[in-house]
Amino acid sequence: MLKKEDIGYNEIFSHVLKYTSIQMLLAMVTQFDLALEQMDVKTAFLHGKLEEKIYIKQAESYIQEG
Repeated sequence: MLKKEDIGYNEIFSHVLKYTSIQMLLAMVTQFDLALEQMDVKTAFLHGKLEEKIYIKQAESYIQEG
């Protein structure tokens, strides 16, 4: 789901994964002797180059010092 400027910023959406899907993934990693990596999705955008515009609004309670 792509976010557009001034649209949908107050909505909360969480992906849900079934436990059996995780079990299947781990079984396949073990069966085929694969490597599995975990990453923090909250900061995933910091690890890649983006070509899209990112819209960020500073919190009203934030006060810059200095």
